[in-house]
Amino acid sequence: MTMDLAADERSFLNCLLELNAYDRQLWENMQRITDVESKLVTLEQKQDKMMYDISSINEEQKGRFLSTTLGVRVSVDIVALDAAVTALEKDLGLPDWTDQNHSLPIDVLAATPGDVKRQQLLQLLISVDSQIKEADSDLQEIIDQVSALHKSKSAMSNSKKYTEDQVAQILKNQMETLIYIDKKTGELDAKVDEFKDVLDGRHSTLSPP
Repeated sequence: MTMDLAADERSFLNCLLELNAYDRQLWENMQRITDVESKLVTLEQKQDKMMYDISSINEEQKGRFLSTTLGVRVSVDIVALDAAVTALEKDLGLPDWTDQNHSLPIDVLAATPGDVKRQQLLQLLISVDSQIKEADSDLQEIIDQVSALHKSKSAMSNSKKYTEDQVAQILKNQMETLIYIDKKTGELDAKVDEFKDVLDGRHSTLSPP
C-alpha cells in the first residue's frame, strides 16, 4: 500500500513537472506571438506610408507637367481628372485596378523610367499586401491554437475525473501543439522580418532627388 502511494506520488509529481514545462512554453509562445503581431502592425504602417509617398510623387509629377506645359499654375479638379483618366483607361483597354489586376501593359517606347519604377513598386506592394494577409491568417491560427490550449488546461484543472493515462495523453497533445505553435511562430517572425527588409529598401528609393 505504501509502495503504491509512493508510486502514485511520483507519477503525480512527473505530471506536475510536465504541466509546469507546458506553462512556461505557453508563456514564451504568447510573448513571441505578441512580438510578431507588433511587427505586423509596424509593417502595415510602413506599407501605408509607401502608398502615401507614391501618391505624393504622382501628384507632384502631375503638377510639374501641368506647370511646364501651360506656364501657369493650374487648379485641377481631382474628381473630374480621375473620371477622365478612368474613361481613358477604358478606351485604351487598360485593366481595372479595383479588381486587383496589376498586369499593366507598358509601352516601352513611350514609358518613362518613372512609369516603370512606379509599376514595379505597385506590383511589389500588391504582392506584400497579399503576403501580409496570409501572415495575418497564420497569426490568427496560432492565436486560436493558444486559446484552445487555455481551454484544455482550464478543463483539466477543473475536473477530477481524468485518469493518469488521460492526463498524460492530454499533456502529450498539448506539447505537440506547442511545438507546432513554436515552429509556426518562428516561420511567421522570419517572414515579417523579410517583408520589413524589403519595404525598408524600397522606401529609401521613393523620395525624389
